[in-house]
Amino acid sequence: MTKEPQNPPERPAQKRTVMGALDVLGAVFMLGCVWIALPARWMPIDAGFTLLAMLLAASGVGLLTQQPWAEKVALYVASLTLVVGLCFVTALGYTVGSLSGLYGPVGMGGATILAIVAALLLPYLIVFPAAQVYFLLPARNAPKPDAPVAVDKPRPRRNVPKKKPEPEPKSKSKSESKSKSKSKSTGSGEEQ
Repeated sequence: MTKEPQNPPERPAQKRTVMGALDVLGAVFMLGCVWIALPARWMPIDAGFTLLAMLLAASGVGLLTQQPWAEKVALYVASLTLVVGLCFVTALGYTVGSLSGLYGPVGMGGATILAIVAALLLPYLIVFPAAQVYFLLPARNAPKPDAPVAVDKPRPRRNVPKKKPEPEPKSKSKSESKSKSKSKSTGSGEEQ
């Protein structure tokens, strides 16, 4: 007897709502940082972070409205945000080191500002996406959605043919084997 296929356990609605709200707030924060806080326009930064903010907003709205695709999209968006955040904070750290090493006391002021910016971005671009990826990954012991689950029925054994034991070789005495090898070498069929 098999049960109907089970879907993976659903996340509690309260946690989905909190994650969706945080995604939407993160998207608004990211758009505000790119379009209001940055003084200069540079197309790769503007386009990249705007696209990432739109993806965050889409996953947040999907989680808030309990869409079936929302968890998968939120997992992909959180993974992308984590990768972008790690690259961005690493680049800021490299720039901090370059500024303080190359320009001495003048570079130390710019390095301090960039270090503060990196510390402020750390929770938004690394910590929260890492927590979201951890939360959205399926559990290891969760049943697969398409696999039927057997109930009260042992698993059938595989039909593996049994090996037949090979017969033991007959033991020959040394004198018999010597005489047969001599008879083969002389060409006569009789034993000597």
